[in-house]
Amino acid sequence: MTKKINKNVKKWIKALRSGKYKQLTTRLARGRGNDRAYCCLGVAGDIYKKEHPSFRYNGAAGYLPERVRKWLKLKTASGELSKNVMFYNRRAVALVQLNDNYGASFEQIADVIENHYEALIDE
Repeated sequence: MTKKINKNVKKWIKALRSGKYKQLTTRLARGRGNDRAYCCLGVAGDIYKKEHPSFRYNGAAGYLPERVRKWLKLKTASGELSKNVMFYNRRAVALVQLNDNYGASFEQIADVIENHYEALIDE
């Protein structure tokens, strides 16, 4: 049975596809104002922060803070997939790997989240 994507993950997918975020690797976010860029997990943190303005990353660099992970209901802070996903003939095991090592665009990562939702969530 396919699980319905939760509302917070839907917001994240929408943000990844919005074209409003610049993409970077190896950090959740970097820069200020119009120069601010995010990894795929950093986009989730930004969405969370908009709903919880007092939220701070508190040193989190490459992985989701626990509060954000739980809000999304992800199994792990790296977006680990419980099954291997093939991405251009390469095996991917986590969203952070797609973003940082495989050069996947936010649109491609949003597709992986949608198509492999059950492999990401902890419900």
